Amino acid sequence: MKTEEESFFDRAYVTASCLFSFCVCFPYYISSYAFGLWVLAFVSVRIHDAVTGQFSLPDYRSRALWPVYAFLLFFVVSICSSLYAAEPTLVFHQIFGKRLIMLILPVCALVGLKSLPFTKLLRCYIYGAYAFILFSFLFAIWHWMPLDEAMRIECQGDSFNSIFAVHRIYADADVVIGNIVFIYLLIIRALQQTERRVLYTFPIFSVLYILITASRTAMGVTLVVLLFYVFYFARHQKRLILPFLLTVVIVGGLAVSVPNRFQKSVHTILSHDTKFDDARFTIWDCARSCSHSTFFTGFGTNNYIKPLTQEYAKRGLDWPYGTHNAYLESWMETGWMGVIALALIVFSIPFSAGRERWLLSVPITMAFAFTFCIESMLGRQNGIFMFTFFAVFLGVCNSDKVRSYFPSPVRYYGLSIALSILTLLSMVAFLLIVNYLYN
Repeated sequence: MKTEEESFFDRAYVTASCLFSFCVCFPYYISSYAFGLWVLAFVSVRIHDAVTGQFSLPDYRSRALWPVYAFLLFFVVSICSSLYAAEPTLVFHQIFGKRLIMLILPVCALVGLKSLPFTKLLRCYIYGAYAFILFSFLFAIWHWMPLDEAMRIECQGDSFNSIFAVHRIYADADVVIGNIVFIYLLIIRALQQTERRVLYTFPIFSVLYILITASRTAMGVTLVVLLFYVFYFARHQKRLILPFLLTVVIVGGLAVSVPNRFQKSVHTILSHDTKFDDARFTIWDCARSCSHSTFFTGFGTNNYIKPLTQEYAKRGLDWPYGTHNAYLESWMETGWMGVIALALIVFSIPFSAGRERWLLSVPITMAFAFTFCIESMLGRQNGIFMFTFFAVFLGVCNSDKVRSYFPSPVRYYGLSIALSILTLLSMVAFLLIVNYLYN
């Protein structure tokens, strides 16, 4: 029978976990404090368990720990790159600075995350994403109202998120994944009637948010994820096909009709008179050019910035940009071993999550696989928060059971592999086609 002291530690641990889930979408100076409180609660509850004789380690043979092992492999490869890096201090600055949370959460998972209410954590994540969107709109309105027209134009587009210190790509990714989580909770009927009424407005505000921030990546990923659900419902829940098809048509229509960067890119690709021009292609070409000498080993973690900026300078460009591609960045840092380790992290998510999480983990994997081709989300703390949270918690937090809406095990594994490979190949094919049009 639990004592009051035990109940207090358990409640504090669950409360800190929910607070951390709520704050993942917020700027790093907020989410960092929330994560610090979670670590403190985690250490406290595990020490208390050890003192009372209730401490137990997880089953290290469990499939749920696959993303954790992939994370550790990624860190081992990254640290080993210091052996040949021109500036080894940059390796440790990146690993134990910006990427530290990528190490802390997997280590905690190896110790044992203990029982956590998984669906409650996901609801808290949606509430946090929704609060972030509403705060963004309210703050932007307050910021724009007293300004003249010139200043309003300056604050639009890419600067929308800079008002409250959040990079647009990471904020958009949070919003997209928030919608994936929302759909998942609707399907498994984990939301109460009052919650559904409130959260039905979340997708509407999300689409408006993405249109305002003009994120081509977020809009593209949203459409792909919606098509995935249409494909799934065609086989398992036919009554939901029509609503989701209508959603795809509405969102797609808004994306290509409302003036924004996504609509402009689609128009440019379909037009034979206009060359598709994006700075990313120049960045990727510079990265490819300066990495020939270290094709297999890379420059060492965080050591690629100097040769990349030197390559920019050779072409008369004064750019501070990174690679804008997580796979390319891993290749430049640690060679093919880093790329393999990153791919193992991404594609271990559907297999580690179990059948109960299949409908949630597969679209999240697709979202990461697509976004990593456009943006390097591991170079900044905001992206690391979101990525680490889902990769670890999806695989390890299996404390509460949900109804099974999923295929048989054979179809589950086969379809997970097919979707993972198809996601990556389709994005590579898209980049090759656009690159052809660009050249």
